[in-house]
Amino acid sequence: MGKYGLTTNTMTDRVYNRIDNEMFKWSYIRKILQAYHEELQKALLRGERVLIPGVGTLIPEIKTKEKFNMPCCNKEEGNLPYMDIRLSRNTKFRASMTRRLLENIKNGIYGLEKLPLKEEQLDYLKEKGFVPKNAKLPDEEE
Repeated sequence: MGKYGLTTNTMTDRVYNRIDNEMFKWSYIRKILQAYHEELQKALLRGERVLIPGVGTLIPEIKTKEKFNMPCCNKEEGNLPYMDIRLSRNTKFRASMTRRLLENIKNGIYGLEKLPLKEEQLDYLKEKGFVPKNAKLPDEEE
Protein backbone atom coordinates (compact mmCIF):
# COMPACT_ATOMS: atom_id res chain seq x y z
CA MET A 1 0.00 0.00 0.00
CA GLY A 2 1.54 3.27 -1.10
CA LYS A 3 1.31 6.79 0.24
CA TYR A 4 -2.16 7.25 -1.28
CA GLY A 5 -3.79 4.52 0.81
CA LEU A 6 -5.75 1.55 -0.43
CA THR A 7 -6.25 1.91 -4.20
CA THR A 8 -8.85 0.27 -6.43
CA ASN A 9 -6.21 -2.07 -7.89
CA THR A 10 -4.95 -3.13 -4.47
CA MET A 11 -8.48 -3.76 -3.24
CA THR A 12 -9.24 -5.68 -6.45
CA ASP A 13 -6.18 -7.87 -5.86
CA ARG A 14 -7.27 -8.58 -2.29
CA VAL A 15 -10.82 -9.55 -3.28
CA TYR A 16 -9.62 -11.59 -6.26
CA ASN A 17 -7.13 -13.55 -4.12
CA ARG A 18 -9.60 -14.37 -1.34
CA ILE A 19 -10.17 -18.07 -0.74
CA ASP A 20 -13.94 -17.66 -1.18
CA ASN A 21 -13.57 -16.10 -4.67
CA GLU A 22 -14.02 -18.96 -7.10
CA MET A 23 -15.97 -17.30 -9.89
CA PHE A 24 -15.16 -13.62 -10.35
CA LYS A 25 -12.52 -12.41 -12.78
CA TRP A 26 -10.16 -9.64 -11.74
CA SER A 27 -11.62 -7.28 -14.36
CA TYR A 28 -15.21 -7.84 -13.10
CA ILE A 29 -14.19 -7.12 -9.52
CA ARG A 30 -12.39 -3.94 -10.60
CA LYS A 31 -15.41 -2.70 -12.58
CA ILE A 32 -17.71 -3.29 -9.60
CA LEU A 33 -15.34 -1.47 -7.23
CA GLN A 34 -14.95 1.43 -9.67
CA ALA A 35 -18.74 1.72 -9.97
CA TYR A 36 -19.05 1.67 -6.16
CA HIS A 37 -16.43 4.41 -5.81
CA GLU A 38 -18.17 6.54 -8.46
CA GLU A 39 -21.55 6.19 -6.71
CA LEU A 40 -19.96 6.99 -3.35
CA GLN A 41 -18.39 10.12 -4.80
CA LYS A 42 -21.67 11.22 -6.48
CA ALA A 43 -23.58 10.74 -3.22
CA LEU A 44 -21.07 12.84 -1.26
CA LEU A 45 -21.16 15.57 -3.94
CA ARG A 46 -24.97 15.69 -3.49
CA GLY A 47 -24.51 16.03 0.27
CA GLU A 48 -25.73 12.54 1.15
CA ARG A 49 -24.40 10.55 4.09
CA VAL A 50 -22.73 7.31 3.02
CA LEU A 51 -22.83 4.26 5.27
CA ILE A 52 -19.94 1.82 4.92
CA PRO A 53 -21.24 -1.28 6.73
CA GLY A 54 -19.12 -2.33 9.69
CA VAL A 55 -16.95 0.80 9.45
CA GLY A 56 -19.12 3.89 9.89
CA THR A 57 -20.78 6.76 8.06
CA LEU A 58 -19.14 9.42 5.88
CA ILE A 59 -20.89 12.71 6.60
CA PRO A 60 -20.36 15.72 4.32
CA GLU A 61 -20.34 19.04 6.21
CA ILE A 62 -20.40 22.66 5.11
CA LYS A 63 -17.88 24.70 7.08
CA THR A 64 -17.85 28.46 7.48
CA LYS A 65 -15.09 30.25 9.33
CA GLU A 66 -15.36 33.87 10.32
CA LYS A 67 -11.68 33.88 11.26
CA PHE A 68 -8.84 31.41 10.93
CA ASN A 69 -6.12 31.19 13.59
CA MET A 70 -3.55 32.25 10.99
CA PRO A 71 -4.23 35.87 9.99
CA CYS A 72 -2.68 35.35 6.54
CA CYS A 73 -5.53 32.93 5.75
CA ASN A 74 -8.27 35.50 6.46
CA LYS A 75 -9.68 37.39 3.48
CA GLU A 76 -10.73 41.05 3.90
CA GLU A 77 -14.03 40.39 2.12
CA GLY A 78 -14.70 37.34 4.30
CA ASN A 79 -13.85 33.65 4.09
CA LEU A 80 -15.68 31.43 1.63
CA PRO A 81 -17.49 28.36 2.93
CA TYR A 82 -15.83 25.01 2.23
CA MET A 83 -16.70 21.32 2.42
CA ASP A 84 -15.34 18.70 4.77
CA ILE A 85 -16.08 15.02 5.34
CA ARG A 86 -16.40 13.56 8.82
CA LEU A 87 -16.31 9.84 9.60
CA SER A 88 -18.65 8.71 12.33
CA ARG A 89 -17.25 5.28 13.18
CA ASN A 90 -19.40 2.31 14.03
CA THR A 91 -19.24 1.72 17.80
CA LYS A 92 -18.24 -1.95 17.49
CA PHE A 93 -15.60 -1.10 14.88
CA ARG A 94 -14.18 1.70 17.06
CA ALA A 95 -13.96 -0.73 19.98
CA SER A 96 -12.26 -3.42 17.87
CA MET A 97 -9.70 -0.89 16.56
CA THR A 98 -8.95 0.24 20.11
CA ARG A 99 -8.74 -3.36 21.34
CA ARG A 100 -6.27 -4.22 18.55
CA LEU A 101 -4.12 -1.17 19.38
CA LEU A 102 -4.04 -2.01 23.09
CA GLU A 103 -3.19 -5.67 22.37
CA ASN A 104 -0.36 -4.53 20.11
CA ILE A 105 1.01 -2.16 22.77
CA LYS A 106 0.82 -4.96 25.36
CA ASN A 107 2.84 -7.17 22.95
CA GLY A 108 5.47 -4.47 22.32
CA ILE A 109 4.06 -3.34 18.96
CA TYR A 110 3.53 0.41 19.18
CA GLY A 111 0.66 1.13 16.80
CA LEU A 112 -1.15 -0.81 14.09
CA GLU A 113 0.50 -2.74 11.28
CA LYS A 114 0.40 0.18 8.82
CA LEU A 115 0.07 3.00 11.38
CA PRO A 116 2.84 3.23 13.98
CA LEU A 117 2.59 5.63 16.90
CA LYS A 118 4.26 9.01 16.50
CA GLU A 119 7.28 9.78 18.67
CA GLU A 120 5.24 12.24 20.78
CA GLN A 121 2.55 9.60 21.37
CA LEU A 122 5.13 7.04 22.49
CA ASP A 123 6.72 9.63 24.80
CA TYR A 124 3.32 10.26 26.39
CA LEU A 125 2.74 6.52 26.94
CA LYS A 126 6.22 6.23 28.52
CA GLU A 127 5.55 9.21 30.78
CA LYS A 128 2.23 7.76 31.97
CA GLY A 129 3.74 4.29 32.50
CA PHE A 130 1.76 2.45 29.82
CA VAL A 131 4.94 1.28 28.06
CA PRO A 132 8.50 0.67 29.31
CA LYS A 133 10.83 3.69 29.42
CA ASN A 134 13.19 1.95 26.94
CA ALA A 135 10.43 1.33 24.32
CA LYS A 136 11.40 2.42 20.82
CA LEU A 137 9.60 2.79 17.52
CA PRO A 138 10.85 0.65 14.62
CA ASP A 139 13.02 2.45 12.07
CA GLU A 140 11.04 3.77 9.11
CA GLU A 141 11.44 1.51 6.09
CA GLU A 142 10.50 4.11 3.46
